[in-house]
Amino acid sequence: MAAQEGDPHSTLNTVRALIALRQAHPALQASGAFAAVVARTGEVPFVYERSSGRERILVAVNPAARPCEVRLPATVNSRRCGSSPAKPKHFKTTPEGGP
Repeated sequence: MAAQEGDPHSTLNTVRALIALRQAHPALQASGAFAAVVARTGEVPFVYERSSGRERILVAVNPAARPCEVRLPATVNSRRCGSSPAKPKHFKTTPEGGP
């Protein structure tokens, strides 16, 4: 455990950062709503939305060891994704530690 304390990329510190993120956002807490956005068996990424009140967080999970891309369904509001309506709702994910 002492070795992980000093490593900012250790599992311990990653879990601590995720806990802090969850505590800072009501949408990520247990009472937040969950809605799958892109979920295809055997394909990556898995994209979902968590929400609570006016807060909405779009999450893309890429467990693959390679980058992947996803085009979001038209039902996803562009402003909720942080992109302008003129931009396509297309995202590229990169595995942890990738470029």
